[in-house]
Amino acid sequence: MNTTPVVDSIHNKLTKAKLRFASDLSAYNHKAAEVCRKYKVPVIDLYDFTKKLGNVAYADNVHFKDFAREMQGSFLTEELRKQLE
Repeated sequence: MNTTPVVDSIHNKLTKAKLRFASDLSAYNHKAAEVCRKYKVPVIDLYDFTKKLGNVAYADNVHFKDFAREMQGSFLTEELRKQLE
């Protein structure tokens, strides 16, 4: 599973201890996908799923509101079910 998105303006306004940038996460997910493809490891795209929920899904800089977590959980359950078929 890849990492969830970050909104630079939200995250970096709320914390100065560890800045995060959307462009970095895209690079991390891209590199991880390359490694997974090489070793034939399936990837669940939680990044794109979560990004479609929009900024209203965020409870703070990196955590999600209950509705978003429920939707993520349902998505992950369905994706895992597909992989086990």
